[in-house]
Amino acid sequence: MTFRLTQLHQRSIAIMLLLSTSMLVVVGMTIGLLCHAAFEQQRERLNYIAQDHASLIENFIESKKTQEPLSQESLLQYIRSLHNVVSGGGKTGELVLASKTKKYIHYSVINRSAQTGSPERIAITKQLAQPMQRALSQRTGSMIGLDYKGTVVLAAYATVKSLNWGVVAKIDVAEVRRPFIEAGIFALICAFVMVAFGAILFFRFSIPLIARLESGERRMRAIVETAVDGILTISPDGTIETFNRSAERMFGYHLEEVKGQNVTLLMPEKYRSKYCKNVKDCFVDGRNKFGSNCQELVGRHKDGRTFPLTIAISGMSEDTRDKQFFTGILRDISAQKQAEERIRYFAQHDILTELPNRLLFHEYANKMLALAKRQDYYVSVFFLDLDGFKKINDEYGHSVGDKVLQCVAKNISGQFRAEDLVARFGGDEFVMLLEQTQHRTEAAAVAVAVTVAEKVIKALSEPIEVNQLSLQIGASIGISLYPQDADNMSDLLRLSDKAMYQAKSDGRNTYCFHQSSRITSLRSAS
Repeated sequence: MTFRLTQLHQRSIAIMLLLSTSMLVVVGMTIGLLCHAAFEQQRERLNYIAQDHASLIENFIESKKTQEPLSQESLLQYIRSLHNVVSGGGKTGELVLASKTKKYIHYSVINRSAQTGSPERIAITKQLAQPMQRALSQRTGSMIGLDYKGTVVLAAYATVKSLNWGVVAKIDVAEVRRPFIEAGIFALICAFVMVAFGAILFFRFSIPLIARLESGERRMRAIVETAVDGILTISPDGTIETFNRSAERMFGYHLEEVKGQNVTLLMPEKYRSKYCKNVKDCFVDGRNKFGSNCQELVGRHKDGRTFPLTIAISGMSEDTRDKQFFTGILRDISAQKQAEERIRYFAQHDILTELPNRLLFHEYANKMLALAKRQDYYVSVFFLDLDGFKKINDEYGHSVGDKVLQCVAKNISGQFRAEDLVARFGGDEFVMLLEQTQHRTEAAAVAVAVTVAEKVIKALSEPIEVNQLSLQIGASIGISLYPQDADNMSDLLRLSDKAMYQAKSDGRNTYCFHQSSRITSLRSAS
């Protein structure tokens, strides 16, 4: 089973590599320090051997000066008796004594661990026998250089001044380093095995966990991307970091267009400064200026149009990086607002004809009467009931009857001005209010009311075409006049309703005033 190297996988591998590198560095430094300590210890030991032997030889020579003459053979025999093997010198440790002539270095004694042939002399060169050349130059010390064999050695050198001989105690550098190199190789192998074993265990337990995290992340991403609501995240500086598909549809932008842009891009110009301040305050002191519940705001589409939306914002932080951000859940409520507006509209309007209903009529009528009282003008109240509508409704059904009512409402509204009021009270009853702001006498107000009533009756007397049917109806209208008949709408409606029934009694398809004498007076005046 293979696993996709996601960012989490890469971080896990990086951690393993970092730990492995750290362990190798520590092991390497430890071995290096031990190797350095061993070199220093070996250097001190060789210094002691070289200087001690030089001192012993000097003392031996001094002791023999007062006795019989010292022969070279007895001197060499004494020197060989000092050490057959350099103590602790390993396989390559040697103690070398030599003298020199003009062109050659003459080796007198070579005590060594490995019993191999010793040269009698070698030519003096800059490359070989570097420690011995220093010893023969009356110098004392230690160094790493080439011996008479051309091998790199750690050597200590001293001078037997009375004989002008050089003493060199040395050991191959490779032998000093060998145990540490072997230890380093062993440590590297162990480290590799431990790292490999640790990596196997780590991935054995972490990969299923990472797989579950990835699966959960994919599910969460799928939920976010398929959510009906728009979802976005905002960084502390107000820039947009994520933007799901619903948000793309809502605002008309693609993720690539808004990522890294300030969130005010999605807001109308007049709201931007306030939104920016609220977002800034949220990140400064942790206060959610948007509120914990949904709030209604205004969004701005890419094409410039605005629309209402709700937003629920919550502040969050990533513990691993201590990074704060906001998550906003957005919902376009344009359809909801339209539905609410329609509900409010039909709460005050008749559903069939969309004329004002009783509720809106009384609200508007009371304002009209109050204004008429202040400005001292007349208001005519018309109460209309259709003649012959019940027969049509019973014979052709309610669907035809509804269409007839819609035509009637349209015809009646066409006879009144925009500032007047035409309302449906229910069934086939309609009420109209006529403002007569230009007429200051009762006779003029009555004349105008008569003219309007006759226009309405004439309009409703025309045949109505519904579903290829030519239908004929009429209207009986009762009229009352403010302020002569009453000073409140309830009484005016009652009086105009009573006059409407009088019109029906008079033969239908006509009009009647509450005070019938007004018609007589009007006719006499004309």
